[in-house]
Parts: sequence; structure tokens; C-alpha cells
Amino acid sequence: MYTKETIFDLCNKKIHAYDTKNKEELDDANSKLYGIKRQYIQRAKSYISQDNSYKKYLTENVEDIKSRFSLNKSVETTEDAIKVLQESADMRALFGINNSSYTEIFESDIFFKEQYFEGIEDTKEEADISMATIINNKEFIKINFGIEENVGLAMWMYKVSMYTSTLKGYIRFDTINRKQLYYLKSNEESNDYSYNVYFDIIELFEIVNNCSNRYSAIKELCKLLNIKIEYVTIQENKYVNNLKILKDDNQIKSNHLILYKCLNYHIHMLEIINIEGNEHIKNSLNSYQGNNIVAFSNEFIGNKAVCRGDNKEDAGIVKNTKGTVNPKINLFCLLGLLIKVPFDKLTKNQRYKATGYKREENSYIVPFYSEELLEEAERRVIKLSEGKVKPTKLSGEKCMKIFGDGEIYRNVYGNYYKIGA
Repeated sequence: MYTKETIFDLCNKKIHAYDTKNKEELDDANSKLYGIKRQYIQRAKSYISQDNSYKKYLTENVEDIKSRFSLNKSVETTEDAIKVLQESADMRALFGINNSSYTEIFESDIFFKEQYFEGIEDTKEEADISMATIINNKEFIKINFGIEENVGLAMWMYKVSMYTSTLKGYIRFDTINRKQLYYLKSNEESNDYSYNVYFDIIELFEIVNNCSNRYSAIKELCKLLNIKIEYVTIQENKYVNNLKILKDDNQIKSNHLILYKCLNYHIHMLEIINIEGNEHIKNSLNSYQGNNIVAFSNEFIGNKAVCRGDNKEDAGIVKNTKGTVNPKINLFCLLGLLIKVPFDKLTKNQRYKATGYKREENSYIVPFYSEELLEEAERRVIKLSEGKVKPTKLSGEKCMKIFGDGEIYRNVYGNYYKIGA
């Protein structure tokens, strides 16, 4: 849990960094403040009702909203779409908030005043009793609670979040940043415009509809308000093309028989990688060479392959375990069907994702599987055969001997991931 003092301190650091033009400190303060807001958003999503009034209004009036409030725009990037949504979409119209003018204070239908309690006891039974005592002596509208063991201390911790009454809020258009914002008041008894936290239309939509993440909310909002994002459309079309080729045996078999025979027992994993890529199209900043970046560990993608391979219709597919994934990933990279993103080309946040949580991941892009690319992949298979190397028995030494130490070698064995970088 965070305190108002924490937020106040970060806001002061942000102002100081802005005044001194210290971009690194400004980015750090903004990142930490947004991290706090994400905690608030996640908590709100955990207690919000599936039939909350804002979602209910949106669902019941979706066709009217589409016909009257669609923005009908085409933009190049996700960042452009975000700007259009924040500047032009009216959250009052989307959620049925009956405020004819800005800054009119109203009682929120979906946000609640929270009381938080936590404690630690020697045994689970004692934690149960302490938690029950708190719950039985309080009145609340909604509640979240739980007990978990602290193995390090050999004790049991309980946590209780009670939501006791609805909060008040107001909507204002921030003329400086060109955003319509939904504010929750910090002092409900006063008529001033002090606030505890605010949400833009994307964040509010994510909470109301309990979207899996911010980009899911953006995608749904753009569909609702008819905003076409060229970057997203290009990426989606790429995956449609790739999956069609991978799922249609005849297409590869007829035109690239040698490649088909090489990939025959591994193609299922390549399908999964394409599906993962399609599900993780974010903003255009999360891209390399014009393609969206998808990060995964060998263990993760291997588990995905095993889970999908359990279907009866997939009974003929060879199952993948952690130990057998890496040779297949190397093969896809060798053939140019998967491309590793050099570690130094990743953003600071992307690098931290790989190193900060000690998850041995690489970041990849999936290219468009054009006829030219498939022809080149087949030529590489032929070279492997001429070098008497089985596709999944490749080593760095064999790769260098056949293909040299250039781009092909670096895409398979380059030093892309390094703990502590």
C-alpha cells in the first residue's frame, strides 16, 4: 500500500525535475507515479461488479453510441489513437454520466471509500480469528480479504480491504494536456476540487469493463469508436497471413516441400509463437524493424505448446518440454522465421523485464512470411542438408562453418540476453 505522503513526495520530485530539466529524474518520477496509479486501477478492477452501472449503460446503448459518437478516424500509430481518444471521446456519453457541464460534483457509481487492515499472527488459526474480528465489527458494501503464509518469518499474514461507501467525483477537461479526466475527490465534505486520483477515458474503460490491460482497453475503444490504427492493422494482417500459411499444409508442401519436411514436426510451436505475437500487439514504440516485439522464455513457450498439444485432434503433434524448445527456437531463427531483437535495441523497461525479474527471456519479432522469405528459408534448409546437419542438432560451431559469422549466425547465437545488463 502507498501513502499520500509517498505521492506528495513523488509529485515534488517531478516538479523539481521539470524545473531543472532533468529528464532522467522526470521519467523516474512519472514511472513511479504511474505505477501507483496502476495499483489503484488493479484494485478497482478486483472489486468492481461485472454488472456495474457504467458497463451496463455502455452495453445497453452500444449501437446508439456507435452511431452518434464514433470518431471515424484513421491514425498511423497507437500513440496517435491514444491522443484522439483522450482529446475527442466523451466519457460522459460512453458511460451515461449525467453531467451537462464540467466540474459538477457527483456520487460515483463504481468507486468506493476503502479501509485497509493487515496483521501478522503465529498461526493460521490466529490470523483467521483476527481477520474475522475486524470483518464482524465493520459495515461495508464490498470486501476483499485473504490469508497467506510468510515462509521467511514462519508466520501468517492477513489482509482486509473494505469498501464502506461510494466516493464523490467530477469530470474536467484539462486544457493544458488536452484530456478529459475523471477525478475522485480527496475531501468529500468540501465543495472544492481537490482530488486523490484521476483517470483518463482509457483507464476508466479498462476498470469498468475489467479489461486484461491498458492495450486491451485501447483496442476495444478503437473498435467501438471506429478508430483504425494502421500499425495494428499491418501487424494483425501479418499474423493472419503467417498462420494461414502454417495451418495450410498444402501451401508449404506444394511450393516448398523441402522446407515443409524440415518444419513438419515443429510447425505447431511456430503457430503458437505467431499467436502470442498477435495477442501482444501494443504500441508502435514496442517494435523493432517495424514489427511488434514479443518476449518469452523457452519454458513459457514450451508449456504453451504442451497445453495445446493435449487436444485429441493434435494427438500426432510431438509434445514440447523445456529441454526440447531451444533447438526449435534456434531453427526458426536460423531460417529467418523468427528474429531475435538485439539486447541493446530494447528500451530500458524491456531490458528490465528480462533481467530485473531474473526470467531468462529473449525478445523477438516475427516477420511477414512472404514467398521470398519462404524461398530463402528453404535454401538454408538445403545448406544444412549439404552440411550433413540435422535441423534440431545445430551448434554454434556447425552454424558458423555452414553460414559464416554474419547476420544468420548472430540471429541464432548472438549475445542478446545477459543477466545484470
